[in-house]
Amino acid sequence: MPQVVNKNEPARVEAPSAARPLSMHDIQQAIHHGWIDFRATKWVSMLYGLVFVLSGYLMIALTYASDKPYLFFALFIGAMLAGPLFAVGIYDLSRQLHKGKAPTLMHSLKAMRSGAFFDVIALGFGLMLIMIFWMRMASVVHVFMPETLSIAELLPFLAVGTIVGVGFCVLVFGVTVFSLPMMVHRPVDVVSASVASLKTVKDNKAVMVGWAMIVGLCCVVGFVTGLVGFLILFPFLAHATWHLYQRAFVI
Repeated sequence: MPQVVNKNEPARVEAPSAARPLSMHDIQQAIHHGWIDFRATKWVSMLYGLVFVLSGYLMIALTYASDKPYLFFALFIGAMLAGPLFAVGIYDLSRQLHKGKAPTLMHSLKAMRSGAFFDVIALGFGLMLIMIFWMRMASVVHVFMPETLSIAELLPFLAVGTIVGVGFCVLVFGVTVFSLPMMVHRPVDVVSASVASLKTVKDNKAVMVGWAMIVGLCCVVGFVTGLVGFLILFPFLAHATWHLYQRAFVI
């Protein structure tokens, strides 16, 4: 029986390999051009930021409604790491600017079309499973919380919790930081994009630690401002991430 080919769906291509190592100068340039893109698409970008902020408020409400406040930090960090899923439309805004086109909300909303849509959804389900497992681990760690709050008894508890949290952070950060911009840029499947992202992070560990610290600092600022800061910080970071991807894979 002949195979049916969807002519509207672009042919799959292999994930590109990083052409050169990243440096702190690349991060500086990514931040610089990310801010330029944010200013060029301010209101559309901030609309995505608003969706992210409202999702954060919903997450907080669900956490307190569940009467398990100890899950809040696991959910919050998980939401920050899942942020790239919300940023797909913003990546497309930067992509339109890179092509010399006037970016539009409508075009960015259609960024996940054809095969890319299913790959992004697949990655979203993968992140959801990681988050579920992460929350279960948070529950397990909480069981061992000492009844007395002495430093000697709290240190082992905090150490275990930190190790577990950092492990999940590294995994999700490594998988998502470049894979989603890549899938917006070209028709690459989710597995190939995730492997390429992990490899690039591994090959540029020192620089990517620096980038993760910048993202983490922005998350702290967004948190202490009652999430309102993410109206600007979230889209700005997404634009900057696109430019870091652009420099890593020389597009």
